[in-house]
Amino acid sequence: MTQGGFGLALQIDVTDTPATFAKILDVDPISFMNYIVEATTHDSASGYYEAIATGKKRVEPLSVTLAWDSSQASHAAVVAAFDAGTATTFTFADPDGDETISVEIIVERMARGGTQDGLFTCKVDLHPTGAPTIA
Repeated sequence: MTQGGFGLALQIDVTDTPATFAKILDVDPISFMNYIVEATTHDSASGYYEAIATGKKRVEPLSVTLAWDSSQASHAAVVAAFDAGTATTFTFADPDGDETISVEIIVERMARGGTQDGLFTCKVDLHPTGAPTIA
């Protein structure tokens, strides 16, 4: 069933106790990619481009923007994951809870800032590594 984007849930598991993110403003789409290589040869039909999948796949990097509140457990967990520099389990759930995607992620960058007439935010760049679990 089609659903709106409002209500997406995101968890981070730094200490084997998942923390649900508070104050999510935006989450980039979770994109999955097959690596493709050109396989056009001199005898390809009519000179058209041909390609094959290499077998290599990845979950593409993405960003999450939070209304930053350092007192939130999930925001403290992002800082801990960034400081550790190691992969941490993140779980994304659609608004209706029909599907979850869990994947190991390295927190690549945290960018805090704000404008005079806006919120103090933190854009968190996430770099997935390894195969996702989709349930």
